[in-house]
Amino acid sequence: MLWVGLGCGKGTSRQVIELGIQTVFREHHLSEAEIAGMATIDLKANETGLRSFCHDRNLRLIFYSSDQLKLVQVPNPCGKVRTAVDTGSVAEAAAILAANESKERSPVDPTALRTKLLVTKQIFRIDRVAGVVTLAIAQANPNAP
Repeated sequence: MLWVGLGCGKGTSRQVIELGIQTVFREHHLSEAEIAGMATIDLKANETGLRSFCHDRNLRLIFYSSDQLKLVQVPNPCGKVRTAVDTGSVAEAAAILAANESKERSPVDPTALRTKLLVTKQIFRIDRVAGVVTLAIAQANPNAP
């Protein structure tokens, strides 16, 4: 079960999200059928492209606050993201947190995270189409209750 962490620009289209996921999964020889859900920052709760993609694919969509995300150590923090949303990572941190959650959605202690990213953040754009998406992928913790 794979969790996709996602960061995106405001108004990023479903097309950019979908093609980004297809491209990243193909390039890393992963199956989209293994996606358990998507995770991102709570500031993206009203992004119609993201909501539409998850709804049509019947994927769980989890939101985290910047306070939750900034507790997660990631391999590729970004100062520009930190300035914009008060955390150095959205995609990588969200993927790691989601992959470590228990089925009951119990809080995760960020200091006890064991999950490693299968795919570190990948940035995807389509020429002449509005929006950009950053994706990271983590495998669900098999020891979660």
